[in-house]
Amino acid sequence: LKIVEGDGGAMADIARAEHELLKELNHENIIKTFDFLSLGNYSVIVLERFECMTLGEAVSKTSGKGFPEETAWRLFQQLVGALGHLHARGIVHRDLKIDNVLVSSDLNEIRLIDFNTARAALGALTPNAGTKEYFPPEVVKGELFTKAGDVFALGCCMCVMLEARFPRASASDDLPEVVRRCLDLDPNRRPSTVELLSDGVGE
Repeated sequence: LKIVEGDGGAMADIARAEHELLKELNHENIIKTFDFLSLGNYSVIVLERFECMTLGEAVSKTSGKGFPEETAWRLFQQLVGALGHLHARGIVHRDLKIDNVLVSSDLNEIRLIDFNTARAALGALTPNAGTKEYFPPEVVKGELFTKAGDVFALGCCMCVMLEARFPRASASDDLPEVVRRCLDLDPNRRPSTVELLSDGVGE
């Protein structure tokens, strides 16, 4: 369950919009919704049951070492697939981060969650949605959050999975080439999810 406090108004509208958006999505690595309930001061999104922890919690258990490469690439592929499903439908997540990814206890399967900031890519996007630590440079400068911003956040997630740290310029050469491309400072040089999927990343 996802429970949002607020008696009607904006918070309830956001929760309902998230439920309606999730209803339109059908991907094995995106959390599924089954119902929306209004209970007094609370809005409740009834989500699929998935025995898990957040990706952030899983990385914290590695004692600063990150995941084995095989594990990181497997989860990265699933994240690319989930993002690709969104982007193919003209949707930008805008808050991809390790705490918005659930992972099974055996580290074999993920679910992308928390779509309350997701918006149509061609809609009226505001630049300040999401989590600042994952903002791409163009959003920091006040530009709109686009699909390329999701790809930058994807690169951040992969860096954390591999090395249990956020990317930093001084160590960028240590990262795999595809991750460096995702983290390119120029959004026009970042690969699209279509390109990442066609390249078979991690295979």
